[in-house]
Amino acid sequence: MSDVIKPEMRQSYEHHLRGFCRDDASPLFLPRECCDKHKKFDRRVPGLFKTEYEGDRMIGLCSKTYVVANGEECKFSSKGINKKNVTDAWETYDNVLKNEKAGSGINRGIRARDNTMFTYTQERSGFSYFYCKRRVLGDGLSTEPLDIILKP
Repeated sequence: MSDVIKPEMRQSYEHHLRGFCRDDASPLFLPRECCDKHKKFDRRVPGLFKTEYEGDRMIGLCSKTYVVANGEECKFSSKGINKKNVTDAWETYDNVLKNEKAGSGINRGIRARDNTMFTYTQERSGFSYFYCKRRVLGDGLSTEPLDIILKP
């Protein structure tokens, strides 16, 4: 993560990681790296940014719908779609991004209703190309704020 820090912010970044080696100081956003005691403690503190997974490429369609690849290994999240039914995650997300068409998946499960168990199969459109929070630019990657004005 330190590779993306702007040069003019590097000193402040290093200070926040290693400069708060006191028990009465709490980190702002990132876990401290000053000593083992604080590393272990900050690992359990909610609200701090922690590295969840490291990879060399990523596709993020929208919040909670992304795939990160590290070589052949992939970690992905698919909001509303059972993970076990996604066979090739990278290919699925890449097709949505390239073709600009939503992808779908099959959800299967068991549901109880009126003291009876039912199985169900449901097709869900869970890999959406549409992103309503920002305007996606022509390159398909960059975004800009929407030009809407909200009035009370």
